[in-house]
Amino acid sequence: MVEDSRCEEPRPSQRWAQVAAIIVSFAPAVWGATWSVYTYANTAAKQEASVARARLIEAQQPFLQRQLEVFFETVELAGRLVADVPCTPKYEGDVQRFSALFWSTMTMVESSSIRDAMVDLKVALDNYLDGGKICQKAGNKRGESEGADDTFDLQRAVWNLARAIRGSIEHSWSGGPGAPPIVTPSPRD
Repeated sequence: MVEDSRCEEPRPSQRWAQVAAIIVSFAPAVWGATWSVYTYANTAAKQEASVARARLIEAQQPFLQRQLEVFFETVELAGRLVADVPCTPKYEGDVQRFSALFWSTMTMVESSSIRDAMVDLKVALDNYLDGGKICQKAGNKRGESEGADDTFDLQRAVWNLARAIRGSIEHSWSGGPGAPPIVTPSPRD
């Protein structure tokens, strides 16, 4: 009987070699498909997060815009309280407007650091004006405070309020953790 070499059963080592060759030939395709799915899922997740962030910013924009307007009004008003001459109708109007901002509008948009700075400014302004006595003192034609400490305390309080507002703006309008600030710090920082 003649044996046909084609019908011969492959040896176990040959069988494993054939299986390994098949696995090796399909491995790049499987790896490529897996990598494609991972990349797609990762990109989709990043895009979804980006869209969600854009929607959040869009939803917050009216509040942030109003907050910015109130902040600028408050800082400008505080600057006038330091720079302008007290005991004038304009100054008294500015004091009244500050009081309105202090008790209402700023409480809606301020952070805790701004709240503390506003309280310090209110105390410094009250000490500076000394309950209206600043305008009643004899020989005080310009309405200047007799105490240089009161003037300095008012200036310091206004400066601290401006710094707190600036910090709040940087935080509110930044792109998130690690984002560069929108305002470059000054050398005094």
